[in-house]
Amino acid sequence: MSLLHAVWLQKPAEPCLALWADDWQVAKPLQLHELQQVQQHPLALDESQLKAWLGKQQLLPEGHRGEELQLSLPTRSNGLPLMAGEVLPKQLEWWPWRVAALVVPAAKAGPWLSKLPLASGSNHCLGDELLWWSHLQRWVLSLIARGRWLPVVQNRQGGKAEARWEPLLNHEDDRRRLEDLANRMPAVILSASSHEATAIACQKPVAARQQVAAILAVLLDSQLRADQTIDPSKLNPLLSAWQAALASPTASLELPPEEGERLATATAHWRETVAGRMAPARALLELKVPPEGSELWQLQFGLQAEADPSLHKPAAAVWAAGAGNLQLGEILVPEPAELLLEGLGRALVAFEPLARGLEEATPEQMQLAPAEAFVLVRTATSRLRDVGVGVVLPLTTESLNNLFNHHDIDLPEKKLSKFQLLDLTLKLLRASSENTTKLDISDLIWMPLVHCWPAETQYDFVIIDEAQDINATRRELVKRLLKPSGTVIAVGD
Repeated sequence: MSLLHAVWLQKPAEPCLALWADDWQVAKPLQLHELQQVQQHPLALDESQLKAWLGKQQLLPEGHRGEELQLSLPTRSNGLPLMAGEVLPKQLEWWPWRVAALVVPAAKAGPWLSKLPLASGSNHCLGDELLWWSHLQRWVLSLIARGRWLPVVQNRQGGKAEARWEPLLNHEDDRRRLEDLANRMPAVILSASSHEATAIACQKPVAARQQVAAILAVLLDSQLRADQTIDPSKLNPLLSAWQAALASPTASLELPPEEGERLATATAHWRETVAGRMAPARALLELKVPPEGSELWQLQFGLQAEADPSLHKPAAAVWAAGAGNLQLGEILVPEPAELLLEGLGRALVAFEPLARGLEEATPEQMQLAPAEAFVLVRTATSRLRDVGVGVVLPLTTESLNNLFNHHDIDLPEKKLSKFQLLDLTLKLLRASSENTTKLDISDLIWMPLVHCWPAETQYDFVIIDEAQDINATRRELVKRLLKPSGTVIAVGD
């Protein structure tokens, strides 16, 4: 049985999708370290076989062309590459292999990916990475439908300017989806290079959020570009040229260099004001409860890792690093001071009282009046997160719902404030933790989520009974246990 695979070919002039397939067949073992050149993948279909098989499966894409690629793949010690789905052996190497592929331009890749199923059950000839591609394409369509994109101008080498459509990932849900797709991206997706050099060289690919964001941008741009219609009659020459470039396959902006520079600068400021730039960390605002005897809340500044919000450092450490690098766990953040300043500037748009804290050259914290802290907690937090600024609220606010979900307690509709109710709950929890070492079923659900423990096994199907009684904590547990292509079956009243 043949199995279809898809990799991303990051060509500077034309990034594209490349399809190849392998099949179960007998192959002769090789002595890898005696080889003088990259070998043909012994299990891969050749170009004619690949076309015929895809045609039979009704999966042959439009606009394809044949090309030989070099893939870095996990390989056994006997010199044979692993088939998809095989258990990784203890003795394993990454080794380059030549394969015949069908290269699909980005403009044709999007419609082709839209035809793929979101679950593996309906088509067993698709490799696992095709399901990842299918989910990525559905996200592209969602961003387009929700208007989560911006037209921008980018300067290229030689003074040329290009008009591009870029995804707008400032909403918290979209940023989380980016992290999820980056964490789940199969390494094989970035394993390809054009077969130009004959030297044996290989590097194990690494999944990263910047790479997923780059693929996302290419797919979104190509699909928006294909749907554009040009009507220059109501626009001035500058905007008319920009519109024409946004619809052109080449994206080339036909303007004098100074006009192109003007548009590039304006759109860069526009984008950064709305969503910031793609970076491994983001500005962080951390609210602290007032010390005893005071009514003023402390708002501390810092940087927070995008991939792991539990990793953050205060502004003092950021200013000390200056234009160098800052380490957040295993994440390296270049130019942290510039990143923090840029993020605080965007935060000011969503929370105006922040202006008082930005009067110094290297701000670290500020004080908020009770009314300002209330506004931050109730309304500004969501706006801040939507412009790419992290917010950490004190236990008395952000963790309130988690605590009540943990014990399946509904918040009563009484005049008792949430802060008073939480204070009582915390006292009971502390007293309980001091007098017992047992864990109940709520602890077993709640603790893995709080401590971000990864699920050892993920499932194709998760069945929920009595779904009307499920709470936010249990919903999150279901999401952690479900594969990206999995299905939830819920039964309830």
